[in-house]
Amino acid sequence: MERIEIKASEGLKLLYHFSVMRNEVKKGFKRTYGRKEGKEKLKLYDDTFERIQSISGDSNEIVCVSLSDKQHDMFFSFLCFYVQLLSDGVEKDNLSEDQEKELVFLKSMLTKQVA
Repeated sequence: MERIEIKASEGLKLLYHFSVMRNEVKKGFKRTYGRKEGKEKLKLYDDTFERIQSISGDSNEIVCVSLSDKQHDMFFSFLCFYVQLLSDGVEKDNLSEDQEKELVFLKSMLTKQVA
């Protein structure tokens, strides 16, 4: 088991990004891994989402999220993919201040140390 320390408010932001991207991730898994393995990867993605969803507490309270090794890998793989996707979009379009803050937030999540 791997543990990641994040604020409860960061967990809510991550939930938003995980849920917004679910359909695209599902299509990508199916395209990359095929139907059967793609379903297994999507289940792992959903399990990781549920672990993040279990975060509760005051918005500034730091909580530990326990993830299996596979969930941990999925978490960081998704963030790497998503940050790259957004960064590529930045080069094409100008981001609003709020969008830029979200990108900075997601990049900061990549640097979270395992507790």
